[in-house]
Amino acid sequence: MYRRDLIVAEIQKLAQVLAKIIDLKLEGKVEEAQTLTEKILSEELILGSEPLNTILPRDFESLLLDKQYSAEKLDLLSKLIFESATPFKQRPEHRNRLRLILIIYDVLEKIHHTQSFGNLAARSAIEKFLNA
Repeated sequence: MYRRDLIVAEIQKLAQVLAKIIDLKLEGKVEEAQTLTEKILSEELILGSEPLNTILPRDFESLLLDKQYSAEKLDLLSKLIFESATPFKQRPEHRNRLRLILIIYDVLEKIHHTQSFGNLAARSAIEKFLNA
C-alpha cells in the first residue's frame, strides 16, 4: 500500500508539472516552459536534453523496460516529451524525440496493455509528420 501511495503521489506531481508547462506555453512563456520540461525529464528519466536528442530507440526502450515505470508514469513522460517536441520541426532532435514517444506508446500497448484515444491521435500525428 505504501508503494502505491508513493506512485500515486509521483504521478500527481508529474501531472501538476505538465499542467504548469502547458499554462506557460499558453501564456507565451515558451522558453520557461522548455526549461521546466527539460528539468523534469532529466530528473524523471535521469537523462538530460542532449541524450533525449540522440539516444538510440533500442537503448531508450531498454531504459524504459529496466526502470519498470507504471503505465501512468509512462503516459505522463510521453506527454512531457511531446511538449518538448512541439511545435513539430524538421530538426533531428525533434524527430528523435517523436520516435521516443512512439516507443513509449509501444511499451504502453505491449507491456501494460493500455491505449487511449489521446495517445492514438498523437501517434497518428507523429507518424504522419515523420513519414512526410
